[in-house]
Amino acid sequence: MPELAAILFSLSAMVQTTSHRWSVVVFALFILASCAFGDTCDYWFAREGEHFLARFSWFHKIITPQILQKGKALFNAYGMWAIVLTSVLPFAHSAVSYAAGGTKYNFKKFILCNLMANILIVIICIIAGHFFGKIPFVKHHLSIVIATTVILLVLPIAFSYIYKKKRS
Repeated sequence: MPELAAILFSLSAMVQTTSHRWSVVVFALFILASCAFGDTCDYWFAREGEHFLARFSWFHKIITPQILQKGKALFNAYGMWAIVLTSVLPFAHSAVSYAAGGTKYNFKKFILCNLMANILIVIICIIAGHFFGKIPFVKHHLSIVIATTVILLVLPIAFSYIYKKKRS
């Protein structure tokens, strides 16, 4: 979801820097629907597609019973908040959506939490991008701002990778 946040933030800023002003409300609704659809696909793919994928040996190397057990423990420990809180972690939101489906987490609760998380992220990023895009430096250096945002989103993943490499 944070990767999406960077896109939302950047697009909102870009909308402010171009002569074509989109309706922020239409833009937000379109992005919100896209997010909800994508996460729901992750959920159902994991929930129903697991039987199909289980036939392939590579699937068991990626999705082990231990990983599904950890996902189940996450949902048991934090419940609905696991979905909402992971929406701010780089690349974790899709993984949690997949884990929710793989562990057969209650779909109604998943949709409720998923919508809460998506609405929160979309509103924050679009409002921030809307006002950020009005700053003169951003208007003139939008590509640098977008590149910096992407780098900042990738840093936690790089640090995590380096940390895990050093531990093993």
